[in-house]
Amino acid sequence: MKAIILLAFMLSTLVASATEQTVSVQLSDDDSPFHVYTPELKIDTNKLGRAWVEVEVSYEDLEDMYFETVKVKVPGLSHNMETGEILLNGVSCANVEQRLRRRLFRSPVYKTKIIETGACNFDAKAVAKELTVDTGFDLRTFTKYFLEVEYSL
Repeated sequence: MKAIILLAFMLSTLVASATEQTVSVQLSDDDSPFHVYTPELKIDTNKLGRAWVEVEVSYEDLEDMYFETVKVKVPGLSHNMETGEILLNGVSCANVEQRLRRRLFRSPVYKTKIIETGACNFDAKAVAKELTVDTGFDLRTFTKYFLEVEYSL
């Protein structure tokens, strides 16, 4: 009996590790990324049921540091308006809470709060790739920077 439970546990960990996938987005060509912050789930405000992952990337220049917010569309990630959940391929990744905030002498606004359930894992990193381009006269190698978002259930 213990062997069957151990075998079932090993199979479930193999299936969980096999579901990890990666989405890649090209970053700006100017500078190399200095730091990549933790990915955050976001939803649209137009009630279209869209969801995506936002990652903040910092770049260090000679004089100062500047930031870029990169939106990454993850296949299978959506916002269910009826249940208030963010789903990744049918698995609930987060719950969305909206509260009406009343303001004095102004129209009320909805404040949205996204609470992750921990069922989905998102990780981001910056990767440098060497691309070789044929210009017609010679081959030139360029360094391009990509943001890779890895996600798993």
